[in-house]
Amino acid sequence: MRWICLLIGYFCGSFLTADVVSYHYTGHSAATLGASHNPGMANVMRTLGFKPGMIVLLGDLGKCALAMGLSHWLFPTSLAILYAGLGTIFGHDFPFWRHFHGGKGVACTCALLVMYRPMWGLIALIIGGLVVVVSKKLWIGGIWMPMLCILPWMMQSKEAGLVCILVSGLSLYSFRKDIRKR
Repeated sequence: MRWICLLIGYFCGSFLTADVVSYHYTGHSAATLGASHNPGMANVMRTLGFKPGMIVLLGDLGKCALAMGLSHWLFPTSLAILYAGLGTIFGHDFPFWRHFHGGKGVACTCALLVMYRPMWGLIALIIGGLVVVVSKKLWIGGIWMPMLCILPWMMQSKEAGLVCILVSGLSLYSFRKDIRKR
């Protein structure tokens, strides 16, 4: 069950909404946009504007919801949501068709946090959003949000806590260049 949910998530996550939006607006991949060349919502919003950025955000949240909903339908347990969400983050961050160079997975991480444990996910998103507003740096909020869920998820089950630690590690890895520039 875990592997199937991971694979469903991975393949849904590999669909990079930013590339579709970027091709629509510019005729080029999101990897050609801006200084970061990141196929994610923040880069698209920075370079193409608010509306294209919001389309990317909705698409990224949608692919996560699709993967987690389908997995939960196939295997009606919260673990199905957990592993499909993890797979979606891996697919978004490391899509096979782009030689494993993808986005940073912030929207996918947010979707997982809220869909797996809504109360803790919303608390993490609110705190992460405040961190972004105060620091003016998306990457700091992107790192803090999953970390805020480690302890509550660990208290629920060790497996959920370990997955949350892995998600936090993926966030740290995704933002490694931003951390070094700090």
